[in-house]
Amino acid sequence: MTPDAHMAAETGGAPASPARSSWDPDRWFPALLAAAALLFVTHALLAAADPYLQVRLGDEGYYDDWARDIAAGAWLRPVPFFTSPLFAYWLAGLQALGLGATRGLLLANAALGVATVWLAWSAARRLAGPAAALAAAAILALGRSALVYQGFPDKTALVLCLSAGALAAAAWALERPGWRRWLAAGAVTGLAALAHPLSLVVLPAVALHRARQAGLGAAVRAAAPALAGALLAISPATLHNWLTGGDLVLVCSNGGHNLYIGNQAANATGLYAAPPFSGGNIAQEEAGFHLEAERRRGRTMTAAEVSAYWAGEAVKDVAAAGGWKDVMTLLTCYQHADEATMLKVMASPAKLVALRAAGAPEKR
Repeated sequence: MTPDAHMAAETGGAPASPARSSWDPDRWFPALLAAAALLFVTHALLAAADPYLQVRLGDEGYYDDWARDIAAGAWLRPVPFFTSPLFAYWLAGLQALGLGATRGLLLANAALGVATVWLAWSAARRLAGPAAALAAAAILALGRSALVYQGFPDKTALVLCLSAGALAAAAWALERPGWRRWLAAGAVTGLAALAHPLSLVVLPAVALHRARQAGLGAAVRAAAPALAGALLAISPATLHNWLTGGDLVLVCSNGGHNLYIGNQAANATGLYAAPPFSGGNIAQEEAGFHLEAERRRGRTMTAAEVSAYWAGEAVKDVAAAGGWKDVMTLLTCYQHADEATMLKVMASPAKLVALRAAGAPEKR
């Protein structure tokens, strides 16, 4: 007779159930999510009062101007999208709701941050279990990175949220595979790609995971509807680019430019360094790279041709240097602050606020 049965015989009851551990990661997640919401909203309200954040310069100014054009009725650009378009439309929507000022945008970033924590928890729980999910959520909720990115009126909070959404959708599809779930996962990934095209790397990564999990056939059955969903989601941008540029640009045309900026022969560090024919913001890059490519080739070029040209130039420079050798640069580099913009704002924030409010063009 087992000890439990012997105890049951003595007490006249059923065998005692094993003692359950009081540590249940899922029970702690609601409290963590509430703490994240409180932290993010408090940070947004405090950061919104910072005078340095009242001025939109660089990438922030580019997207702010683009969003105002959209709100004024200019829904489409006359040329293909140079950079990912979704944030401009998101920002235009916030402006239409009266949330386009710094306070409203940072509160929207805080809401995106809370959603990111939940989506990351959901993905990790399906892929690695409750304990790993709680740890992932805690890193996002309490780490410094989330606060830093949410504290700027730019697209990073939106990109992080949609990237977490793509992973969560993929994990949901992996949990119970079916073409409808894979189609939905692909669509979410495509939506994320409209905020940042590199989000599309989720698709091959999930396909490889599925192949390892269940074989090549299962991977193909997952990849086909997922790819269809992603293409469907990005099709508005692709169609816009085709109609305005006449060639195939899936989301935006700055891929070759970015590859060249980081890998040109004159760039010894791999960090951002604008070539002499381009400026340091998006509008100047779009015009400068296009004009220089046409000058070198001696003919008119489309946006896709310009991007392909600069990608080729980057590969040539890398090959001439003997290939990518400094792995530590890839592992340790990070985006430096825009020192010129910060110094300009610190020198005269009130003047810059007045200039931006009056619609004066940015000069850098």
